[in-house]
Amino acid sequence: METIPRALFPGVYVPLIALTRSRLQETVIREKLESGAGVASAWSITGFSLSGLVLTLLAFIPPSLLIPPFGFSGQRLQFGQDGSHVVYCDEKIPPEAAGKVAQFFLSEGYFEAGSPGVVELKLKGERCVVSMPVFRTYWTDSETLGWLAGVRIEIEGFVDRETHIILVDEDLRRTYRKEL
Repeated sequence: METIPRALFPGVYVPLIALTRSRLQETVIREKLESGAGVASAWSITGFSLSGLVLTLLAFIPPSLLIPPFGFSGQRLQFGQDGSHVVYCDEKIPPEAAGKVAQFFLSEGYFEAGSPGVVELKLKGERCVVSMPVFRTYWTDSETLGWLAGVRIEIEGFVDRETHIILVDEDLRRTYRKEL
C-alpha cells in the first residue's frame, strides 16, 4: 500500500461506485421516475451534503488537535509567554528539569516567539532521550550537528544523566527518526 499513490484511490473507487450504482440501481430509479415519483430538490441535497461535511469535520478535526505531534507522549508542560512551547516528559523527569530545558531552548532560539515549539524528554534506563523536531534536510548539516552536540551537553547538566538526541521529522506518510 505504501508504494501506491494515495491520489490513485479516488480515481479507482469513484468509477467503481458509479458502475455498481448503474448496474444495481439504474433500472429501479428509471421505473420510479417513469411511475411519477418526484425528484429531490437540488437545494435539499446540497444542504444534506454540506451538513454531512460539517459533521465529518467536527468529528475528525478536534480529536486530531488533541493528539501530540510526532507520536510524543507524557506529561504536557507549556512554556513561553503565550504557552505555545510544549515539553512532553515522562513522570520520572522533574518538572524543574523540563523547565530548564524549555528555558534553554528559548534562549537558543530553538523555541521562537510566535511559533509553537515542542520537544519530548524521556528516561530510558539510565539515560535521558530528547526527541526534537528538525527538518531532515539539516540532519547531515555539520553546523546543525555541532549545535546539537552542545544541546546534548547542556541537557545532560539539567537532567544529570547521559543524554541522547533523536531527531524527528514527518511528512504526510510517516514520522522519521534518527538517533544521534
